[in-house]
Amino acid sequence: MPGLRDDRRGASIALTHVLTMGITAILVSGLLVGMSGMVDDQRERAIRNSLETIGERLATETSYLEEMSPRSSGVTLRVEHPRSVAGRTYAVGLLTDSARCNGAPPCLRLHTDSPAVTVVVPVPLDVPVTDATVPGGDLRIVYDGRISLEEGDSA
Repeated sequence: MPGLRDDRRGASIALTHVLTMGITAILVSGLLVGMSGMVDDQRERAIRNSLETIGERLATETSYLEEMSPRSSGVTLRVEHPRSVAGRTYAVGLLTDSARCNGAPPCLRLHTDSPAVTVVVPVPLDVPVTDATVPGGDLRIVYDGRISLEEGDSA
């Protein structure tokens, strides 16, 4: 009759259990790491799409103000836009610098810091523009001989 020292049946069950738990832990860790990268990519894409939409709306609103400018001076157009996109605050710049406008000034440059996403929207204007950068959200587009952006009223 074999002794207890020769019996290996209990060791194989415990070893199988430990190996199964180790492999499962490695697979779950790899899945979590892979999914976090995908979530970051999705967030960046959502921010970019939102900034493009806001930029296009602002370009249209700015062009509308330009159409009104020959008839009157001292015109202010108050516009409402989200204060944040995908949970991140952003800044809006009305710029005349060709390098920052991808060679097509004037433009609107919308930017978030974390993650760093920048969208440039050309604004074909025939009136002078004053460079300005303001936080995103409620804004005023002002024409008083030149078009500029200002922070909106909080009231």
